[in-house]
Amino acid sequence: MLMDGLNPIAVQFFDPSFLKPNFVKIAWGPEFEGEGRENRMREMRDIVGRVGRDHVILSRVDSEDAVKWGLQIGVTRFQGRFIDRLVEAMAAQAKA
Repeated sequence: MLMDGLNPIAVQFFDPSFLKPNFVKIAWGPEFEGEGRENRMREMRDIVGRVGRDHVILSRVDSEDAVKWGLQIGVTRFQGRFIDRLVEAMAAQAKA
């Protein structure tokens, strides 16, 4: 089972680890930045710990900042436009 679109608001009311999903996708967004950032990081770090870091994907990654944030909470799997551009650049470099 894949749980998609998890965000800081959802984890205030629901702990996805209770359903024992194969993967949980946390949708990166502006709500992870700015005021209250530390509390949101702590909440998401707890979720990653309960679900298991190998079962969490940070999706909608559109910047290096999103990757850094994900790494800080223990995420090792990423998806999004920024990641697509990195993979394309690596593939182009490998061909050269």
